Amino acid sequence: MNIHDQIRLDLACACRVIANEKMDDGIAGHISIRVPGSDELWTNPYPFYFADITPDDVVRVDMKGRVLEGKHQPNPSIDIHTAIYRRRPEVSAIVHTHPLYVTGYSALGREIEAFDQLGAFIFEEQAVYNEFIGTVFSDAGADPIAEALGAKNIGVLKNHGLISVGTDIRFALGYTLMAERAARIQAIAIQCGATKADALDDEIARQTKAANVELGHYEDTWQALIRRLRKTDPDLFEAESAAR
Repeated sequence: MNIHDQIRLDLACACRVIANEKMDDGIAGHISIRVPGSDELWTNPYPFYFADITPDDVVRVDMKGRVLEGKHQPNPSIDIHTAIYRRRPEVSAIVHTHPLYVTGYSALGREIEAFDQLGAFIFEEQAVYNEFIGTVFSDAGADPIAEALGAKNIGVLKNHGLISVGTDIRFALGYTLMAERAARIQAIAIQCGATKADALDDEIARQTKAANVELGHYEDTWQALIRRLRKTDPDLFEAESAAR
């Protein structure tokens, strides 16, 4: 499998994971993976539900969002991705969606707190963008989001949702899953009477995150997700099977 085919498969798999976890939002949301050593990226087509996307559907675009390969158009808000890629050469994958708990929590305009060991995975990874201006369709709207994200890997977008970035799709998707889980756990904890004093100690959270990254949690989670998709979403792997 060449690099483009692998990226197309990985991107479609990430879309299915988001859909299967019920973290999608209709035809909204977008995922991209940068082509190594280039100013090109593969991204999901618009307007498609994440649950319907296959590797054949994804499109390759340049940093202006112009289609280079594929049958469809990218999401009109692809400028958010290109603005981040221009500022962060180490970033190779971006996930943006509107998961229920993070989106609800984003109205508060502050970071998600860690109330359990998995919540520690996003400790010190978050930036908050508090200037919601509506749907983003241009560099002018995307640039402030990229600037607010800075060097962080997770952006909580006020009244909007979540954006996560990573050196590859395993990390960008992993941060997305962990952020939504952490927001859900925080909501449950607060409903049960927890306060900020009940959140994890900073040093414990820092140590917990470091230990699990060292153990390869994101890589292992990705492999587990792919194994599950091979059973639940076999259509994703039809081209791979045909090539054997």
